[in-house]
Amino acid sequence: MRRRMKNIDLLKKNVNGVEKSFLIKDGKIMECDFDQEKLNFISKSIQFLAESFIESKRDLQKITIVADSRCIIFFHDEYVLGIVAVKETNFPLLNMVSHKILYTIDLSPEKTEEVIDEVLQRMEAFIK
Repeated sequence: MRRRMKNIDLLKKNVNGVEKSFLIKDGKIMECDFDQEKLNFISKSIQFLAESFIESKRDLQKITIVADSRCIIFFHDEYVLGIVAVKETNFPLLNMVSHKILYTIDLSPEKTEEVIDEVLQRMEAFIK
């Protein structure tokens, strides 16, 4: 049975083109729709990279890796949100939704969704 992945589901609901994603807190995998073996390798690599930035006193907020798909890794406090998306994805929208998820992660899923819906409505009104 698949465990509910509130943040990953919310991300995929609001941004088309997200293929896979994961959420890590303090080095522990919280949500994931990756192959577990691959994610263990990726999470250790990300942790090493993040520690390298911290040791050099640099603020690490986001890493983007471009290939056939795009891999974007967001950092916020003790959380790491990793996303693999197709190249046709709306990346400004992905950035905005990802940041909102990370900044509201300690709220209820319903409240996080309200915050994202409000921002999306404001974006839509601005575009019109």
